[in-house]
Amino acid sequence: MNRVNKNLPIWLAQSENYSDYIECRPHFLRRALSEITKVFQNEFLAEKYEKYDGLLQIIDPRVKILVLLFYIVFASAVFSIFVKILIAAIGLLFAVMSKLKLSDFLRRVWCYLPPVLFILSLPAAINLFSSGTPLIYLSKTFYFTLSGIKTALRVSLTCGISLSFVYLIFATTRAVQIEKALRALKLPDVFVSILSMAYRYIFVLASEAIKVIEARFLRTVGKVKSKDERRFVSHSIASVFLKSKKLSGDVYDAMCCRGFTGKAVSLNELKFGIQDFIFTCCNVIIVLILLLGVYAFGW
Repeated sequence: MNRVNKNLPIWLAQSENYSDYIECRPHFLRRALSEITKVFQNEFLAEKYEKYDGLLQIIDPRVKILVLLFYIVFASAVFSIFVKILIAAIGLLFAVMSKLKLSDFLRRVWCYLPPVLFILSLPAAINLFSSGTPLIYLSKTFYFTLSGIKTALRVSLTCGISLSFVYLIFATTRAVQIEKALRALKLPDVFVSILSMAYRYIFVLASEAIKVIEARFLRTVGKVKSKDERRFVSHSIASVFLKSKKLSGDVYDAMCCRGFTGKAVSLNELKFGIQDFIFTCCNVIIVLILLLGVYAFGW
């Protein structure tokens, strides 16, 4: 055995530390895998929340969609910042009463898009574009106006409110129930079918992307240049779409062979119960109070 080792090159006889290669694998592949798997994690999270015995879980999907969408429209139409904050608090209250994890709700709804939108709206609050009372001076000539800051805050709050109520719908209702409720509300079948297929197609794309990235990750040793990373991403996008296009046709053919007619099938029938009536009445009273505050007390 020693004689064999003497005849071998030094680099081949030495043992290698494979952990060094694992650690220096490109981080962008790890991040891509992590972000894409969140698509499936979100679906599992929605399935988990939907099984809870909370407020919105026991409400008929038709009533739930109408009420929550009305809050979105109402928040977009109202001008008062105070009323917008109250509507945002109502969404937060619904999340708590529906037994959703509050940290997930705040992180997914209020910690990303609303602050970014507020920051992006700040340039429009400068006195060059918005006249009004000076609030924060940038220099002797330029300053943020009070009306401009209020406008940016209104835009940010409206965005957060819309996200919060849409999140509540999807977190407390299964996709099949949403599709069935939309059909019951007499939305066009073509629109609902396209929406349903688009929702399912997201998971087809995510699954194909994970396969491509995992294959590249397992075959990569050492560091990868940024140029090669960009080339891989562009090639992967084209490859995923080509594969998913063929796969989507196969999936649709398989669905038709199994009796798919374009309509959602669910074991749970949609029934309007006493809890739906009480929920509707309570929200009508809340909206009337908000309207009274806006027009009578100048909120």
